[in-house]
Amino acid sequence: MTVLLTASLGVLLAAAPAPAPALIIVEVDSPSQMIGLAGQATRALQDAAKAMKRPVLTGEELRARLPAKDFTELSHCAGNTSCVQSALSSLGSQVGQVVTGQLGRDEKNYLLKLWLHDVPQLSVVTEVDRQILIASRRYTKDLNALVAPFLRGEKDLQGVLKLSSTVPGAEVYVNGELVGLTPLERKLTPAKYEVRVEKKKYLAVVRLIDVFPNKTTSEEIRMLLKPGEVADPDVTVAKGKGAEAEVEGPSVHLSPGVWVAGGAAVAAGAVGLGFAVKFRGEEKSLLGGFDPVAMTYQGTRALALQAQTDAIIADVAFAIAGAAAIVTAVLVVLDVTQGPPAVQVAPAVGGGAAGVVVGGSF
Repeated sequence: MTVLLTASLGVLLAAAPAPAPALIIVEVDSPSQMIGLAGQATRALQDAAKAMKRPVLTGEELRARLPAKDFTELSHCAGNTSCVQSALSSLGSQVGQVVTGQLGRDEKNYLLKLWLHDVPQLSVVTEVDRQILIASRRYTKDLNALVAPFLRGEKDLQGVLKLSSTVPGAEVYVNGELVGLTPLERKLTPAKYEVRVEKKKYLAVVRLIDVFPNKTTSEEIRMLLKPGEVADPDVTVAKGKGAEAEVEGPSVHLSPGVWVAGGAAVAAGAVGLGFAVKFRGEEKSLLGGFDPVAMTYQGTRALALQAQTDAIIADVAFAIAGAAAIVTAVLVVLDVTQGPPAVQVAPAVGGGAAGVVVGGSF
């Protein structure tokens, strides 16, 4: 009976499947100044694996089991599964899936790469290649969101960024990298991205845009001309959502001479009107006391002379206003037909004096 039980137990043990090898999580490789962040990524992977009830062989345990040379080689294998297999050859059949990783950075982003290797099959099950904006709490949030799907072998899902601008042909930079011109459609891994859109003569626009897995994020960028710039005649400005319709046609740039002449016309007209009103009052006062029998007027000779002077000033002012108005009209016609002027006029104030600066080609 005892022999039978022993034999039966031996058969059951032989038939029972061998326990799956532990998941080996290699410490994420990084420059010395980023060891803390790399360690955070390694711990996030370990915590996610333990939450999934998977046995884990950590980097510290590997260090104790592997020769120093193999351990160093393993930490630099990155996405090379053959390199991983070679470095872990001393462990024999204990090797199943292995996680390796790298962490770096550029001016604006953390650059995180992770690989889940199937060593017996000499293949990469899945990988992560993620740019994470260097921002408060962003690294931790994105890291915690990606580790569990990664360890389950899920492919790193992508989203679509669809970008347009009211002025087509604007350059698009995603996290500082030029990716194309508007209108643009690009697949990206889910994350928050800094998108910068710029074009010559227009103010640059910077936005933070979230891209979600299996979704299309559409954004329209409204471009505004820089002060003093004129749109190219061949550029058609698209109408933005909710924006007022813009009239298509050539843009008119009025030269400083138009404003100077126009201002002179208005000022001279105002002066002429003032003296004309004054003259009419003086004339009414003189005529009010006219005696047709004696042919005399009420008032003094000085009042009559003042009225005459005011009338002359009013006539001169109106003449100046008329001339300035003609000059203004001529300059407006030239601006419309010839485009921006070659000569630029600007006010200059300083040192207790004022003047006008004229520049350009003559």
